[in-house]
Amino acid sequence: MFAKRYRLQAQWLFNKTLKQGMRYYACPLFTIIALKHWHPNAQTTAYNQEQYRPRIGFVISKKVDKRAVKRNRLKRMTREWIRQEVWPRDSFTPNDIAALAVIFRPEAGKVDEKDIMDRLKHAFSLKQLSRLMTREA
Repeated sequence: MFAKRYRLQAQWLFNKTLKQGMRYYACPLFTIIALKHWHPNAQTTAYNQEQYRPRIGFVISKKVDKRAVKRNRLKRMTREWIRQEVWPRDSFTPNDIAALAVIFRPEAGKVDEKDIMDRLKHAFSLKQLSRLMTREA
């Protein structure tokens, strides 16, 4: 499970991410929105300082699946994969990213979990992350 400091919990930050963030990755199953850091020290400090690591949040509506059990399973599965595969990676340089919001689309409830994981692997591949780091907000 993600530590609290990595979760996007504050309503104001979640809203700011959704309104002012840029679309980082989009596919038929989900969209990832990234919010650049506004704090001046975030881009000049070391990569591994935890206070500047991005927070991540998930949006999954009842259109994906009516049952909360399925929606929660999808969030848990995605959160755990990101925690194990993306967060420890040295190449993940989140200095200029303050928050990530993963918005699941209704098609995500109709496909197999393996398909969602494959799309997540592509979304957080080195090629996609380097593209994110070079984009301007």
